[in-house]
Amino acid sequence: MSDDEATTEQAWRTVARISGYVAGSCFLAGTVLYLLDALDAFGQSPTPQQTGAGELQDEANFWVAAFAHRHHLLWNVICRDTLFPLAFMALIALILATRKLAATERPEAHLMETFFIIGGTISALSDLIFLAGSDYWRPTEWSAVPAERMVAVGRSAEALGALTRWPEAAGFVVLAFGLACLGRLCHLRTELPSRLALFAYGEDCSSSASRSQALPKPTPPTTSSAS
Repeated sequence: MSDDEATTEQAWRTVARISGYVAGSCFLAGTVLYLLDALDAFGQSPTPQQTGAGELQDEANFWVAAFAHRHHLLWNVICRDTLFPLAFMALIALILATRKLAATERPEAHLMETFFIIGGTISALSDLIFLAGSDYWRPTEWSAVPAERMVAVGRSAEALGALTRWPEAAGFVVLAFGLACLGRLCHLRTELPSRLALFAYGEDCSSSASRSQALPKPTPPTTSSAS
């Protein structure tokens, strides 16, 4: 190996080490923040309440309470949906370095690289789209009067969140294929630790089930019309 090749390899090893630390720490911190929110560690999520004011007014009251709750957790949402895109970008850098250090032209290596780039990009964009909902939760002057206005705003915010569900699921499915290719590559290349294959296959089996199954969210009462 020439001096130039040795320097290049060392540079890729540095990229792999730094991006691995960044991806791991960001995934860990973001997951902790997500679980704290999902388990209502900072307060119970509002639930729809039936009153004598009518279904439309009940839904408007629900959205006011939901936005106030999200405003209280705004720091959590901003932090985790900033950490996760950063983690996915670092993961892509780590895979590029792994592909280079493996020094192989096998199909598994190229497919692994492609799947991680596509899946990581889709997942990062999904988190950033959900982060756009913070524009609704940042204000504090939301009012249930008039009810029609609040219901329209609440459903718009809900639609924004719904836009992330299928892209998020698709991103994790593509990443799962990438993990399968990584596991296969670890068995074939001595440059990669064989124990990494066990982790890759284990994560491949559990990631889609654990991350794509979101905890139930409160569903607002339905009304016949919001206009």
